[in-house]
Amino acid sequence: AGGLMTYEVVTTQERYTSDLSPHYVGEPEFVAGVAAFMCFSISIVFMDILDQCAETLLFVYATSAKDGTADYHLSDTMRSLVNHPAPKVVEQARNMMMTAPA
Repeated sequence: AGGLMTYEVVTTQERYTSDLSPHYVGEPEFVAGVAAFMCFSISIVFMDILDQCAETLLFVYATSAKDGTADYHLSDTMRSLVNHPAPKVVEQARNMMMTAPA
């Protein structure tokens, strides 16, 4: 989206399309490609952090459920999410976590 928006700006705004402008962009595709790469690089970091947080929450829930303290530590919102009927694969993973040695 960032690359597309950059391409749209550098190909439609006179500031970047006019040969007389000091901000003229001769190759808008290259500029859009660099912008897309930068957006992708930044978004990967945020998605990795989100993934780590989600996995940590699920791990803590699984260990708390194994210890029998899950209900004490869960908020109502989290309780409704983990008690929601899960697909078969998620249910199998949950069972593996519960039976794993400590």
